Amino acid sequence: MRAMRNITITIFAAITLALSSCGLPLNAPTVCVTQSEGWKWPASEPVDTYCEIEAWWEVFDDVLLNLLEEEALCYNQSLEQSYQRLCEARALSVSACAGLWPQVNLSPSYMNIDSLQQNPVPVPAGLPITIPSMFRFHNVQNTMPLVINYEADLWQRYSHTCRAGCERAEMSEEDWYAARLVLTSDVAQNYFLLRALDTEKQLLENTLELRQKSYDLNLSRYQEGISTYLDVSASEALLWQTHADLDDTIRRRALQENALALLCGAPASDFTIPLLPLEGSPPAIPPGLPSEMLCRRPDIAAAEDEMAAFYNDMGVAYASLFPSLSLTGRLGFQSPELFNWFSWQGRLWSLAVNASQTLFDAGYNIANLAAARARYRESIANYRELVLTAFQEVENALANARQHTLSLEALEKQVNAAQITVDLTQQRHIDGLVTILDVVEAEKTLLDAQSQAVQARGQRFVDTVQLIKALGGCW
Repeated sequence: MRAMRNITITIFAAITLALSSCGLPLNAPTVCVTQSEGWKWPASEPVDTYCEIEAWWEVFDDVLLNLLEEEALCYNQSLEQSYQRLCEARALSVSACAGLWPQVNLSPSYMNIDSLQQNPVPVPAGLPITIPSMFRFHNVQNTMPLVINYEADLWQRYSHTCRAGCERAEMSEEDWYAARLVLTSDVAQNYFLLRALDTEKQLLENTLELRQKSYDLNLSRYQEGISTYLDVSASEALLWQTHADLDDTIRRRALQENALALLCGAPASDFTIPLLPLEGSPPAIPPGLPSEMLCRRPDIAAAEDEMAAFYNDMGVAYASLFPSLSLTGRLGFQSPELFNWFSWQGRLWSLAVNASQTLFDAGYNIANLAAARARYRESIANYRELVLTAFQEVENALANARQHTLSLEALEKQVNAAQITVDLTQQRHIDGLVTILDVVEAEKTLLDAQSQAVQARGQRFVDTVQLIKALGGCW
């Protein structure tokens, strides 16, 4: 009998192993994407190097920017939400792998039966003793069993479930890294735009001071009868226009400061940044090779994990088409007396094997498999589109950085030429060779060129941040 039982267990184990190898492979197939050999707008020659900087914003060597980035990483609520989603995904991955292991439950019980029952033994006639037809039944049972439930991983159903949960946990981790990169790049871009507004504000304040002096001078000359009121009205119009431009710049700076407050997780009413004009040039960032960019971007890594998760979902749906096999075992002790609970004579055990196969479900499992396959193919298309978008973002950042650099050089030359024009026009106006309108036009041209140069300088810093973001936060 024992030999027959061992043979049965061996055959059952062999069948289980054979069936478990019939599911889809656990590893998703590799998806090929088109890669370029180089960049169309190289900021520098592509080099086969890889340099990762965890705090990439430190390359700007700005103490205040470093402080704002640290505050954003600590107190930004969107990043906190992303981190909690990561914690949730990690917890769910543990629960997804629980099906690979048996469930063991301890089920102690106490049963006390006290009832009046009829005597099942017939009473013969003529006996000298009296046998009652009814008797009192009393039974006490104390049971301490371990109940073990296990469903065999046929067709690798639970293996795919576990792998899908782990892939989603890794995807959430990459999503958290992507959210971190987006947050830090947003902080840096808003910070440099704020600094550009500080420079523009300083420029307008200096211009306002000069135009106030010009207005006072023209008013004095008019009162002395040296010039006409045309000079006064023209200089006054230019003065109030500068006032309006300055007020609008102050407004835009306040909005930019409030945006930074939200990113840093601080109330806008309590958040202030001191005025500090933007100076210098941004650092040069080598883009490296396109193949390296695909390995660095967290959103692409998250898309790969998503593909693997949907592939394993398809494996789970595929396994649901085939039979399931579950084992239930009980092992413990039973005794009518509490103090003899763990006696060897009171041992109990049982083993049950249950097989189940769906015969008719109106196409439910087939439809689930088709839906899982469609979600997997959709994730492949999403991954390929994301790769193409990544190439586009890097090329856009390289093109913007290069052309804005050339534009800034041209604007600086324009500022120098416009300044010479203003000086010569003012001298000719003093000599009476030109009217005040010529001076006003020259000063407008100079201020426009200076404002455009300030904006171009700020945009160069923004372009550098966008390039770092497109490269995945490292290079």
